[in-house]
Amino acid sequence: MSDRAYIDTENLLGIMRRACNYVDPRLMDHGYRVAGIVWKILMAKGGYGPREIRDICFLALLHDVGAYKTNEISRLVQFETENAENHAIYGYLFIRYFSPFADMAPCILHHHTPWRTLERVEGMSERQKEIAQIIFLADRIDIGAFYERCGWDGCVERIKSLKGYLFQPELADLVLDPGFSVTKEELSWDYEGGWKQVMNRPYS
Repeated sequence: MSDRAYIDTENLLGIMRRACNYVDPRLMDHGYRVAGIVWKILMAKGGYGPREIRDICFLALLHDVGAYKTNEISRLVQFETENAENHAIYGYLFIRYFSPFADMAPCILHHHTPWRTLERVEGMSERQKEIAQIIFLADRIDIGAFYERCGWDGCVERIKSLKGYLFQPELADLVLDPGFSVTKEELSWDYEGGWKQVMNRPYS
């Protein structure tokens, strides 16, 4: 093992969760669930390696970190969110300058950008756009199923109606496939239930 110090994932997550819960526990709990849904989408889609999956899930955990700087927290727990730019900008800055995921910061900047707009954004790779959309889609699934309690069937109907406008058609089709669903138990995805499988590798 290298003699360089490293950050243990479990300890880091515990510190983050305790610190953020002092401000508003809804966002960290929401982040955990979104990360779990992101993990499920990534596994269903394929094409992402284990380390990349871990990093994207960590990014998903932090996707609303910018809301701690704004007054947008209550509005974020609605399925259709308007004027979410402020927390996305603050989140982008945090990820860009204070995290090991600087190359994925644009994904946070655009994690509420409708697909019809995002597909025309310049300066982002197709991979970054896809990650932004995966986080956005997972985020809206959690908002609909957990906060608005519309159930999986209700989420499916909303995704169908917004496919091609809010959501990338290929990703929408993936979660609309009859073989894909998010159960009530999966919305309780936490460190013990899932994070150890994906993220328990040290950052060197």
